[in-house]
Amino acid sequence: MFMFDVFKSFGEMYPNLNDDRYLTKMIQFGSIFNTFSFVWTFFLDLKSVKFKHLFSVLLLLQVFCCFAINLLVQSRASYALTIVFANLCMSGLFGLIHNETKIIFGETVGSPLYGLIFMGQIITVVTTYALLQLLKTSKSYIDILYFCGSLSTFGLFILWFIFKEKKVMKKLK
Repeated sequence: MFMFDVFKSFGEMYPNLNDDRYLTKMIQFGSIFNTFSFVWTFFLDLKSVKFKHLFSVLLLLQVFCCFAINLLVQSRASYALTIVFANLCMSGLFGLIHNETKIIFGETVGSPLYGLIFMGQIITVVTTYALLQLLKTSKSYIDILYFCGSLSTFGLFILWFIFKEKKVMKKLK
């Protein structure tokens, strides 16, 4: 999520990416992939595909983008791919979490709960703005990306070893 807000300013810190026209076009191109939430939810609707597997793909993309950022900024093509991956992650987050909260908690509780989760984005925006004001160097951006990658890795751990969809549903009934 953090990377999503700083593509342009982050890219401007690298001489090979510091081209306003290129960055603007890549961000516009990448935003097309932000509309792909229907793809994520299509796979979730298939009975053979589990939420855990789809969300793992999303988290693995985030982990890859965060920890491989030093390699990804070396070329324009790999940075463009990073922008696409981040947009796919964003669309997946909104598509999958909404559907899964409705599946686990039902229509009555799931939709308002997702509304509360969605409101948490306000915290992300404020935090990102504060971090951008405090940290102006590319080294600081990379440290934040490593931290975000660590959080995503922790999320993978929770998803695979703690989250059990059936147990959650049984407890609510």
